[in-house]
Amino acid sequence: MARAPRTKPLLVAIGNCQISAVSVLLKHSAPFRDSYRVAALPGVHEIPAADVPLLHSLVRRASVLLTQQVREDYRGLEVGTATLSNLLDSGARHLLMSTVYFRGDHPTTVYVHRADGAAVRAPLTAEYHDLRFIAAAAAFEDDAVALRHLEHEVIEPEVLQRVRVESEEELRRRDEKVDIPSADLLQEVVAKPGVWTPNHPTNAVVQGLASRIAVSLGLADLTQTTRPELLGEIRIPALGGPGSSKRRAWMIHGSPVDESEIFRQHLAFYRSRPDVLSLALSEHASSLELMGLQA
Repeated sequence: MARAPRTKPLLVAIGNCQISAVSVLLKHSAPFRDSYRVAALPGVHEIPAADVPLLHSLVRRASVLLTQQVREDYRGLEVGTATLSNLLDSGARHLLMSTVYFRGDHPTTVYVHRADGAAVRAPLTAEYHDLRFIAAAAAFEDDAVALRHLEHEVIEPEVLQRVRVESEEELRRRDEKVDIPSADLLQEVVAKPGVWTPNHPTNAVVQGLASRIAVSLGLADLTQTTRPELLGEIRIPALGGPGSSKRRAWMIHGSPVDESEIFRQHLAFYRSRPDVLSLALSEHASSLELMGLQA
């Protein structure tokens, strides 16, 4: 009598865009695909309340739950890390993956948040704002003067190095609490970019995370693959780090955009939205002071 085919164990992956990128590599690795089914869910910030019961059902069936740290009652939903982990069957595993957030290459890149915690989107650059742009917009009423000031703005190398060291230390501290760390992976790719933006690691780092997940589950390292950058839609030029360049061109969805054009559009945005400029100045007052960018 023929045996029914054995169902492969299910790995449920949920977190931010980084886990989505890792899931792509896992799903396209033949050895991993032969051992696990991978359910890669939308970013936790994109899950509507109506889909939470489906998420819980998937987690209850999972042999492996791969998450990043998500606070309890996030957006008023039952999607926190502890909540999901508690739904697992007694024989299932929970792997907590590092959340890469590294400002060492992009010390002036920040988010601006509304009172409800939502990030304010900026022209061309999604949620990414720049402290230099914010300071110049606040300090100069004349746009041409603001642009000339930006072109000659210099942040002391000691300050840039301080931000780099503090960001490395913070990532290492957070890695102490996870199963799949990332801080050393960033150091290993120091000769080339480790991140395109503070929260978007390059494929080299994503590959390292995926390989560590495979090894932690008793499988071999994932084979290095050559594929388009999974998180490279926006690439901010490094400032003061190993990959920095005098030519300041951002890559926006595959096309270079000169930093001066980025600034012009951000400046027009802040002129039309003084409330956003006020939020930015308040939220990042200490960083503006540290970098000598006070308005």
